Amino acid sequence: MRAKAKNQMVAVDMLQKYFQELGSDEAAARFFVDTLGPEGVACLLSRMSSVSAERNQEIDPALAELLGIKRFTPHEAKSLEVTSLYNFFKRRRELLDNSIGSIEAAEMLGVSKQTIHDRIRENKLIGLIESNVMRLPLFQFDPTGPDGTVSGLTEVLKDLSGSLLSKVSWLVTPNAVFDGDSPIHILRHGDTERVLREARSVGVA
Repeated sequence: MRAKAKNQMVAVDMLQKYFQELGSDEAAARFFVDTLGPEGVACLLSRMSSVSAERNQEIDPALAELLGIKRFTPHEAKSLEVTSLYNFFKRRRELLDNSIGSIEAAEMLGVSKQTIHDRIRENKLIGLIESNVMRLPLFQFDPTGPDGTVSGLTEVLKDLSGSLLSKVSWLVTPNAVFDGDSPIHILRHGDTERVLREARSVGVA
């Protein structure tokens, strides 16, 4: 719990710098962080740290020109980071548009709320925090599947790398490998091995 609280504070401090550029204040940064939840905050801090490390690496101007690497001004870099953060926030909200709370999930599956949280902890269900409330995306549920979930989903989640939010995004995004269908669509049609092969070959950030 202390680590989560510390991450929240660090993320708020980081975001304040970017929101100030847009004329906003700490309240905007805090709202943003609260909406991301622990999973999103962890992903955000990881990405921000990577960006800072990359920015601190000096690149020889002649080599950068030879390689075709664009050298951004501080203002351009900051604008790109703010845009990236906004898109991250927007994508998370889109993924949670079709979701239910843990109480609703428990009623639907005929189990206790504690069982829902246990399954989330055991990676048998996908749960994301939205404004301090656990939300479960509806795409994972299937009345004909094991324990009311899509068959093969647990195995695919284990084989995917990256944050939980990135895994969710990969599952629901149309993929050329699957002829334009999403991985979750292929899973629903029973082709678990096909999705598992692809999951093992990709890395999601």
